[in-house]
Amino acid sequence: GHTPGPAWVGAYDTPGNAWAVAAAGQHVYVADQFAGLMVIDVSTPSSPSLAGSYDTPGEAYDVKIAGDHAFVADGSSGIQVIDISDPTTPVSVGSYDTPGNAISIDIDGDRAYLADRGNGLVVVNIGYLPHPTLLDMYDTPGDCWGVAASGDHVYLGDALQGIHVIDV
Repeated sequence: GHTPGPAWVGAYDTPGNAWAVAAAGQHVYVADQFAGLMVIDVSTPSSPSLAGSYDTPGEAYDVKIAGDHAFVADGSSGIQVIDISDPTTPVSVGSYDTPGNAISIDIDGDRAYLADRGNGLVVVNIGYLPHPTLLDMYDTPGDCWGVAASGDHVYLGDALQGIHVIDV
């Protein structure tokens, strides 16, 4: 038979501005700008509920999940690494303050790739928590707003010049 289109099931109004979401298991992780990281229990999709939260020092713009960690692109405070092994009690386990404003993040193995607005791409080693360290940087001509890692390349969204393909 015919499958119906998208249909509203439920909602949860976060206290901040929900910029990005990542789903893992029965939880959705929300980069909620000034409110930090919100953890929403979606085990009952029609009535999502707050499971936990972590108020990051900056502005949470993006989030990616890898294993038991949430990696937050946290604006003026760079990358925040949050242990979510207990989603009801997220705990900070490391950070790296990038020079610009971390807007977007992607994770590939032991590397975090951050779109750092005016400073372009920032590559951070996340293999030795709780001490992420700078690996490399690549400055784009305009503001870098988006990043995606795939294989040997990182793709950057630059406000002035479209897409940059970076060999990593």
